[in-house]
Amino acid sequence: MLEYRILTNNHTDILEREVNDLIKEGWRPLGGVSVAYKHEHAHNLVSHLVYLQSMVKGE
Repeated sequence: MLEYRILTNNHTDILEREVNDLIKEGWRPLGGVSVAYKHEHAHNLVSHLVYLQSMVKGE
């Protein structure tokens, strides 16, 4: 059975750590990192960027 997960974080270093932790558990990144802009009364662009990584595990 194929499992699918989407990791999200506002900080690339934390997302990288989470991806590496899941790789150790047998998960694989699916594609590259995506970046989205989260508009919630933003005062500056950088603080509202969200980084996402899809992960899969199994067959």
